Amino acid sequence: MPAHRKTINATGKRWTATQVHPAITRIEAPIEGLNDCLWILLRGDAHHDNPKSDHDLQRQHLDEAMRRGAAIIDVGDLVCGMFGTGDPRGVKGCSARPEYANAADYLDALVRHNADFLLPYAHNIAVLNQGNHETAILKRKETCLTTRIVERINTKTGASVIKG
Repeated sequence: MPAHRKTINATGKRWTATQVHPAITRIEAPIEGLNDCLWILLRGDAHHDNPKSDHDLQRQHLDEAMRRGAAIIDVGDLVCGMFGTGDPRGVKGCSARPEYANAADYLDALVRHNADFLLPYAHNIAVLNQGNHETAILKRKETCLTTRIVERINTKTGASVIKG
């Protein structure tokens, strides 16, 4: 059954996100005049566990989206996911942010930290999509980080974030 959600944006209008296919999410909003609009924050490649990821700038963008009542769409690569044991793409101790560098449960830490980072914005997040970094983890480690992050956000907040 498709996930559905309605949120009131800053102008009092409603937008709805509906998953109509595993690869398609429809966002609808009533536009009644020239001054009506639907704000959308389109973000991607946050690579949240990379030391060069600017968390403060991400919060600024997400806070602005909240002020505008925007639908937030993440197109993927929320995480690098490259710093776990046995991953040929990275070395955990040398490349990951400090909060991940010594985590014995690196993939679980990715889920916890990323979900917790996004919790304040949960009701405005329309969809979190997988990028090539998340699909590489699914292929190598047989777990879908995007699914786990979405489930954690929705469970903790009662939101209806859609996994794209």
